[in-house]
Amino acid sequence: MKQANDKQKRNLRHLLFLLLELTLAGVALFSLFKVGSILLAYRQSAKNYDSIRSEMTQPADSSGEESAGEPHTIDFSLLQQRYPDAVGWIRCAGTVIDYPIMQAADNDYYLRRLPDGRWNIGGSVFLDYRSESDFLGALSLVYGHHMNDDSMFTLIENYSDPRWFDQHPTLTLETPQQVFTLCPVAGFYIPAEQWVDSGYDLAENRAAMADYAAAHSTFSAATRWDGAEPLIALITCAGYSDADRYILLCVPR
Repeated sequence: MKQANDKQKRNLRHLLFLLLELTLAGVALFSLFKVGSILLAYRQSAKNYDSIRSEMTQPADSSGEESAGEPHTIDFSLLQQRYPDAVGWIRCAGTVIDYPIMQAADNDYYLRRLPDGRWNIGGSVFLDYRSESDFLGALSLVYGHHMNDDSMFTLIENYSDPRWFDQHPTLTLETPQQVFTLCPVAGFYIPAEQWVDSGYDLAENRAAMADYAAAHSTFSAATRWDGAEPLIALITCAGYSDADRYILLCVPR
C-alpha cells in the first residue's frame, strides 16, 4: 500500500513538473511572439516612412514657392492626394525627425495608425483635432510616440539636455501654405494628469502654460514668446512612461 502511495505521489510530481515546463515554454513562446511582432511593426513603420519621404521630397528649389525665407521641399499636392489627412511636415536637421503630420477628427485615430490608415504600434505624428490645420491658431499641439528605436518623437526629449538644444536650435515645419522655422522657447517635463488638469492643452490657458514652461525649462533659449505669436507644442512621453510628458514649446517664424 505504501509503495502504491509513493508511486502516485511521484507520478503527481512528474505531472506537476510537466505542466510547469509546458507553462514556462508557453510563456517564452508568447514573449518571443510579442517581441517579434513589435520588431516587425518597427520595421514596417520605418519602411513606410522611408517610402513616403522618398516619394514626397522634392529638390529644395523646384517648387518656386517661398515663405519665411525657405523653399518648400515637400510635394504637398501629391502628399495630400495620397494622404488626405496630412496637414504638415516636420523636420529636425541631422536627426530621424522627418515626418508628415496628420490630423483626424479625434486624437485616437493616428495614435496607432500609419498615414495610410494601417495599424502600427508607432502610429503617426499628428496634430490635435482641436488645433487649426494651418498651425496659425493660438496653440497647436503636435503628438508623437516615444519609441524604443528612437523613431517618431523620441528625440524631442533630448531637448532636456542643453547640449542637444545648442546643437539643434531650430526645427522646420512645412505646411501647404508656407514654411516655418520652429524656434524652441522652452522644454519641460510635466505629469500627464497635471497637463490636462491645469488646462494647458487649451488655447485660453496658453499664457499660464508658457509661464509654467519658462519656470521649468530644461534649457535657456534666446528666443522669447511675445505673448501674441502662435505657440506650437511638440509632445511626447517622458522615457517609456505614460505618466509623464516632455513638451517642447516653439514659436513659428
